[in-house]
Order: sequence, then C-alpha cells, then structure tokens
Amino acid sequence: MLVIGDAAHATMPNHGLGAAMATEYAYVQASLLTEVHHASELKAAFQAFEKVRLYRTQKVLLDEIALHPHNSGHNSIEACDMDQFEQHLHAIIGLPLGSCVPATLVVNVLGDATSSEDVSFSLLRNSLKVPGTAAHFYGTAGVRIGRQLGHMTTTAPSLKELTKRPTAFSPEAAKNSGLLKLQ
Repeated sequence: MLVIGDAAHATMPNHGLGAAMATEYAYVQASLLTEVHHASELKAAFQAFEKVRLYRTQKVLLDEIALHPHNSGHNSIEACDMDQFEQHLHAIIGLPLGSCVPATLVVNVLGDATSSEDVSFSLLRNSLKVPGTAAHFYGTAGVRIGRQLGHMTTTAPSLKELTKRPTAFSPEAAKNSGLLKLQ
C-alpha cells in the first residue's frame, strides 16, 4: 500500500517521523483491509481508518493498493534501518518497527526531449560526490521522455543539514538542465 498525505513523507517537517507514521498508517489500513472480503466493504474500511488516524494528517490519498511492499520504495533503501520488505514483515508479525534517518531527499532522474544518455548518467555519477548520497542506475537502454533512468538518495542527520549539502541535483540544477524532475 502506498500512503500519500501530508504526514506520510519522511522528508517533510516531521523530522524523521513521517516514514514511521506512514508505516503505521499502512499497517492500520492493511489491518482494516484484511477484514474486507468484497469491494463494497472498501468504503467502510477507509471510513474506519479516518476515525483512528492521527490528528496531524489533514487527508490521506491512496495512490495504489498492493498486496506486498511497493517495488519503488526508494526512500527505504538508505533512509531506514530496515528496508520496506523487512519493515512489512515486522508489521505483520508484530515485531518493533525500524527507525528512519531524520532527513532524506530522493530525486528521480527522468529522460526528456533534450536528454542524452551520457548527460543523464553523468548527473547520477556526479551525485556520488555529495556526502550521504547513493546513486541507483537502472540499466535503462536509451533515453525517452519520462523514462526513469535512476534515482539518487541523500540522507542527513537533520533537515537543516540536508539543505546545506551542495548537490549536483538541486532544484535549481534540475530547473536549469531540464534533465531532472523532482518527485
């Protein structure tokens, strides 16, 4: 289950609590959904969730429901003590959940009309010069508009520290190059 909402992102001002809250929300929703045996019962399950969620969340949007951890959990690779698959197992069997890094930035590298493979992949390589950054290359052959070529994750002990880090993939660099789209 992919939970989207104002308190569901570890990169926002919850200072690391966002991912834990999102995991908790996903666990609560998954628990409620295990009682759903027919599509007509979905609305009641989500209404029950609305009654138990924390007050900080203004709204929760469901982008996708999957019967397994989501395959694009980029943030969970570097930003969590355990990846989303292990976290999922812990939630199911009632073990303590892992903690998260206080501040994380994930940038997807997408191809566009002006991209070349060399330029896009050099952005990924250059990101490795940024402290606390990991680059993930997907081995994508060729560049097409909107095709995801990889992603970069930067972690830091605080949001303040994260914003100080020099990056080859800052919003300004993304805007100026046209090669990166922040997601």
